[in-house]
Amino acid sequence: MVEAMACGVPVVGTEVSGLPELVEAERNGLLVPPDDPEAVAEALLRLYSDSELARALGRRAEMTVRERFDGDRLARELATLFREATA
Repeated sequence: MVEAMACGVPVVGTEVSGLPELVEAERNGLLVPPDDPEAVAEALLRLYSDSELARALGRRAEMTVRERFDGDRLARELATLFREATA
């Protein structure tokens, strides 16, 4: 899911595990109930038929990944924590 979002692809996921922490419904992707293939199909059709929505979700998905998974920033923050812990 993270890789697709990083590429600006609009995503559809289920409301289980950690996905709701990453995918914010209607903001950077679509969430559907688990074990509901009809809801998945409806969400995919919605993205297919509404290209503006798909583009907007994809752009925001990419921004979400850039903000939350910036390796350089995370490494700097970790290094700062280690410096503070050993000072």
